[in-house]
Amino acid sequence: MKKRFFLFGLILFATFVVIPMDFGAASEVRTLELFPVADSFVSYSNPQDNFGKEQYLRTDYENKTVIEATSFDVNTTSRQLIDISLPKNGMIMGSFDVVGEGDINFSIKNEAETVAYLEEFFVKSLNFYFFAPYTGNYRLSFENLGSLVPARTVSLSDVIVTMEPFGVMCSPIFLLFDLSDIPAEATINIANLSLSFESAGVNTYNIVKAFYCSKTNWDEQTITYENAPLSQSYLIESSSLNMSSVSIGTRCETDIKSDVVRSLPEGKLTEVIAIVDGELASGMVEFFSRESENKPKLEITYTYASVACFLSSTFLIEGQGVAANVTTDPVQTLGNVKIQYSTDQVNWIDAGQFPGGAQHYIWTPPASGQVYVRGVWETSWNDGYYNALSSVSTLYVIPVYLLVVISVAIIVAITGVYFWKKKGRRNPPKQP
Repeated sequence: MKKRFFLFGLILFATFVVIPMDFGAASEVRTLELFPVADSFVSYSNPQDNFGKEQYLRTDYENKTVIEATSFDVNTTSRQLIDISLPKNGMIMGSFDVVGEGDINFSIKNEAETVAYLEEFFVKSLNFYFFAPYTGNYRLSFENLGSLVPARTVSLSDVIVTMEPFGVMCSPIFLLFDLSDIPAEATINIANLSLSFESAGVNTYNIVKAFYCSKTNWDEQTITYENAPLSQSYLIESSSLNMSSVSIGTRCETDIKSDVVRSLPEGKLTEVIAIVDGELASGMVEFFSRESENKPKLEITYTYASVACFLSSTFLIEGQGVAANVTTDPVQTLGNVKIQYSTDQVNWIDAGQFPGGAQHYIWTPPASGQVYVRGVWETSWNDGYYNALSSVSTLYVIPVYLLVVISVAIIVAITGVYFWKKKGRRNPPKQP
């Protein structure tokens, strides 16, 4: 008899049993397809012109020698002057040696010689370079101040003009993207930039690279080569576009994940596209602009905070409470935590809402039967909103009346069995 009632108690305990349940952390992966909010290209050969509303975006380059290798004599107390024209941010590089005895003074100044950008005194040989602060004319001066040697012979190498960080004289493309829909704390998984190929010059084996630019305050209708943020201090080389087997409409792609990560705090990204080298002395590539149907595209896949909801029970009796513990990874201190329930997994009702990224809450389901529960973490900022959901799990809430019915049925069954067996012992079957 005692064993039977122990079994009955065990069954009832199984009905009330509390089984901890983890509604697993569900990292929601999101993908955004972004198009430029502004684009343009600038031209070093037309430094004052704006090309912000063209149907195409052009980048071209030139390996340019501004002074051919030569040698010349600089007589006593005289100068050899060489004038060159440079675009803004253009860099000239060259070297010279003084043949034989003696040395000279060397300088690079503006055309009026009122500003000296580079001065070296009493040099016999020198490797020099110079960045032009504006588009205009500059003067190289080789001066002999000696008196013992009547002349100095200077051997000058080729002087080339280039542009850093591109490595050649280059007309780059500017793209501006709005990243404000992505939370600054998001984890960027993929950031794929693609431009649709339109045409190229005679050299189809060009190297086209993407550069991160720290300046985002340019305007596509006013940007020119002269005012574009092309200083080397603004630009960081990122990656190369895939230019193999291109034809009209081919999307040339590259990964700029690191550039997007740098730009998230500001919510804007400037990407500079430049052709930096090729098989010939010059080259050109054109892509479709945002004014066309085949506009540039930035596809970003990211995850933000994942949410986990731990419940203390999977079975409840109507009127009992369940402990819910919601956590975020990485741990969030801003935003709000919600515990939601539903009876159909379509219409969700807030069971509780709390500030921050974690919460422990005792909640009593208001309905019986199958109740679906999930945790939610949400946050918002000036230009966007984000929420992350935990997995959905099921609570089985047993109605009190059903529990009574089950209990009575069990008691009746056990009692019936008991008396049936007892009667069997009192009236044993007769022996034949």
